[in-house]
Amino acid sequence: MKLSYKLKVYANKGKIGVLETLARFWQKKVNYYINFYWKAPDWELKLNKPPKEFRGSGSKLENLASVKAWQTVKSIRNKKRGQKDKPVFRKDEFELDETLFTFENFTTKEFDFWIKSYSGKRGGRIAIPFKKHRRLNYWLNKGARLQKTVKFKKVNNNWYAIVYLQPKKVKTKQNVPVVGIDIDYTNGAVDSAGNIWFDKEWVALRKRTKWREYKNGNNPLKQAFNRLAKTLVNTYRCHFALEKLNFKGKKGRSKKFRRDYKNLPYGYLARRLETLAHLEGFQVVRVNPAGTSQTCPVCGFKSRENRNGDYFKCKDCGFKNQADVVGATNIALRASLRYRFQPVVAQAVAEEWGRQGIQPPLEYFAVCTPPQSRPPADFRRCDPLCHTYLTTCG
Repeated sequence: MKLSYKLKVYANKGKIGVLETLARFWQKKVNYYINFYWKAPDWELKLNKPPKEFRGSGSKLENLASVKAWQTVKSIRNKKRGQKDKPVFRKDEFELDETLFTFENFTTKEFDFWIKSYSGKRGGRIAIPFKKHRRLNYWLNKGARLQKTVKFKKVNNNWYAIVYLQPKKVKTKQNVPVVGIDIDYTNGAVDSAGNIWFDKEWVALRKRTKWREYKNGNNPLKQAFNRLAKTLVNTYRCHFALEKLNFKGKKGRSKKFRRDYKNLPYGYLARRLETLAHLEGFQVVRVNPAGTSQTCPVCGFKSRENRNGDYFKCKDCGFKNQADVVGATNIALRASLRYRFQPVVAQAVAEEWGRQGIQPPLEYFAVCTPPQSRPPADFRRCDPLCHTYLTTCG
């Protein structure tokens, strides 16, 4: 698994001019080889790289541009959408491998990271300064290695270098609890500790962005989920469980349902959690979503009548709570039963178990520390039969 970080280029006009020249050369060569490879048969495009006789025979940069063109043509052919028009490469960017650049770690008063890059002239290189940011330093201090590839890219008239990291392998942590996450189109995301992360703010954001198109990953909903994923991992420091959702197609789904979920990136939070949690040694698991918000987490009674909008009231035992909190709690319980984790449940559920004298399916935890705090959450293991809480580190 690789990480990528974007560093702003701090350089004078002369060095910026070199980057502009290399980007124009890259764009010209990529489009030239796209025209050439577009005529290749499908069976030949199964190779990861073009044959040596079909690659650029000029400079090393031209050779890399031919590989980029091959990958572009191959990706479009693999989509199988019947596209007949040739793609055109228009981005102001170019890529270098280990033969065309080196990382330099000497420090000055203003800059602490340098790249000696190919300048387009044989034997000539330019030193480009950067400033490391907090997350890059975090992974470097944890033993991550910089990969021998860099991409220079122009965004909004500013040049950036995208560097790639290979994190150090981390063993999966044992004996840590699991938090359930329920994704909802009105509340955004709710966890099994009873925390609603967006609420009305999420509804307003979805209304503003419903009919807009965003390019280059700038979707505000995805950005909000990305920030939430970082917060969840840094706060809970445990495993996570989500529903295994698949909203493709119209079968069995009303027009209102499809309209409500039209611009909800429900799978993005799960993917970001999988990436960030894996890097810290935690797991992200998926469970069956059937009836999670209609089943009482206290007594297990399931009925559609239990839920009315965002309000949940069990028709059997009378337990009351927010419907998405109930759904997230059931997600955590299902993950604990299947993967033998210790589920984090809302404190109201733990207290109701104790009040009714019900033995929970597994040893469970209740969260007492607010998740907005910077340190990891303080999980408290609860014995519902005697109403005592035993503190344990999360």
